[in-house]
Amino acid sequence: MSLIFGSAVYRNKKDKPYQDRSRLYTNRSPLVKAANRGQLFVVADGLGSVEESEIAADIAVKGLIEYFTTRREMKQILYKIHRQILLESKQKGHTGIGTTIAGVLIEPDFHTRVFNMGDSPIIQCREKEIIRRSEMHIDKKGILTSCLGGKEEFSGVYQEEFTFEVDDQIAIFSDGALEEKVELALRAFKGDPMGAANEAAQLSSLSGSTDDITVIVLERESD
Repeated sequence: MSLIFGSAVYRNKKDKPYQDRSRLYTNRSPLVKAANRGQLFVVADGLGSVEESEIAADIAVKGLIEYFTTRREMKQILYKIHRQILLESKQKGHTGIGTTIAGVLIEPDFHTRVFNMGDSPIIQCREKEIIRRSEMHIDKKGILTSCLGGKEEFSGVYQEEFTFEVDDQIAIFSDGALEEKVELALRAFKGDPMGAANEAAQLSSLSGSTDDITVIVLERESD
């Protein structure tokens, strides 16, 4: 069995800094392959002023390389990234910067672990069923209750484990992508994760999304 994947970015705010960041830590990287800790796919959506919003997201996705260079657990690494963002904010005067984070770690045996903070979703498509693999950390007023950076408190890391079965699809995306459009794209482009990611981004934009859009699609196929 093998893992195939694709990603897409759509810039709705072309006159503004790109707020999203993503990273695909795959076995194509000698460092990742040598670590033998699996493959990691992550999306971060920066928060704060428009001019500074990408800073925290950039720190977050780059900082996750530590999962492959140390034996630390994911929650420990996320806490370290949280502190790095707060320090960056304090030292350089970036008021209240932070980022959502959503990641999928697929181990060599396809045991899969997911994590998220904020409102960047992760969904799984298994046959006709859509399974949400993340939590929406938003209160009744629409305010985020969990993110990296932003405030001193570090809390609200959602984590879950499951097996990535043959023919399953997983999508990780920023909140600029519309979930119902992501679901449509997964079903329409079975076996083509790059096509699914592009379709999800384009459908979301055409349906009125005004935010930047980042989509990663993963699929386990039989050999």
